[in-house]
Amino acid sequence: MELGQTRSGKARKRWGHKMGERMYFGGGANESTMHPIVMIITLLAVILVLLLPRRKLFAPIMFACLLIPAGAQLNYGGFHLYSPRIIIASAVVRLLWVTIVRKEKILEGGLTALDRTFTIWALWRAFAFVALLKDPAAIPNQVAFLLDSYGGYLLFRYLLRDERDVLAALKTMVPIVGIIAVCMLYEHLTRVNVFNLIRTAEIEPWVRGTRVRAQGPFGQSITAGCLGATLLPLFVWLCKSRKTTAVGILGVGAAFLVTVSSVASTPLTACLCACLAMAFWYVRRYMRAVRWAVCSGIVVLALVMKAPVWYLLARVDFVGGHSWDRAFLVDQFAVHLGDWWLFGTTENASWGYSTWDTCNQFIHEAALGGVAALGLFVLLFYHGFSMIGRARKRVSGDSKAEWGGVVPWGGAFHASGGVSGGCVL
Repeated sequence: MELGQTRSGKARKRWGHKMGERMYFGGGANESTMHPIVMIITLLAVILVLLLPRRKLFAPIMFACLLIPAGAQLNYGGFHLYSPRIIIASAVVRLLWVTIVRKEKILEGGLTALDRTFTIWALWRAFAFVALLKDPAAIPNQVAFLLDSYGGYLLFRYLLRDERDVLAALKTMVPIVGIIAVCMLYEHLTRVNVFNLIRTAEIEPWVRGTRVRAQGPFGQSITAGCLGATLLPLFVWLCKSRKTTAVGILGVGAAFLVTVSSVASTPLTACLCACLAMAFWYVRRYMRAVRWAVCSGIVVLALVMKAPVWYLLARVDFVGGHSWDRAFLVDQFAVHLGDWWLFGTTENASWGYSTWDTCNQFIHEAALGGVAALGLFVLLFYHGFSMIGRARKRVSGDSKAEWGGVVPWGGAFHASGGVSGGCVL
């Protein structure tokens, strides 16, 4: 349940039969679920966010947001104040202060294409969601969404500006991921979640067959595993520097343990894709041909396959789970275009088996904001990868800078090589 999602009896009756079918709205705890220790950590993080200099803010924010168990919240008058949300809100206050009082630019270099696209995407998503549900409770719900998403975006845009910031941030992430890795491995082996010690309600780990799907402080194992898979190539970047090689190796090991102990296909697939992307580094000057080859291959498969090409997703399964329903979701998403194209839909649960779970982020965007939200979401990827590609080209010929350098773009940054640079040329 999000910020302010309590509803009147009439609205509750209208939506009650689908309470478990739309995980993004409705339900949730109706009382505070914040452990006293978590409350102290959250308060300490807020104080540090307000008082520390900019370059020292990343560590307390990430330690608190990633190591506090998911779901810890203060419930006041129907307003759900999760720990990360409280920390982000305090950071927004900090950003307003440095902008208004100190006249400091939080978007150094000005507004970029990525900044504009993210702004429009967030605002449209909020508007479309309210228009779709026509429920007063959707307004505070989307205020919470904007605080979490746009507030978080501005915060990290402010914090990470150059190579020094990126390097410090990744070095900070190593011990955080290390702690999570040890706890998740212990959970995987013993079925005991260490973070239950600071939860108000104990979480029973998921089990697939005989294997425990460790989730650590996260809400589910897939989210936990994706953290490791996402950070793995960034820690590889740390390994390329002589000054941070040892730290990078520890980070790679921790990220791999987090990914594997989650026992989920999504993180493992992301990990394999990251390794494949790094392999493409050696053909980085020919990526245009590679992209066209991939697109052509998809077209050929669509012509020769008996089923739609997206049913290839049903073949992706590394841990004995289920993937057919994900392919089926894409299929029904295409069939029911008329249901979601404008503002999204609340009827996806009626499309077929398990379609209540919009486990594909692109479909999730469309379900919450229609074609416009989906298009803007794709555009975010376009601008982000384009910036990385242009940054790498600026240092073309300098292999060290191409692989491991961080090149400013409009006050922000992007790694100019490695995984991303090779994929966007």
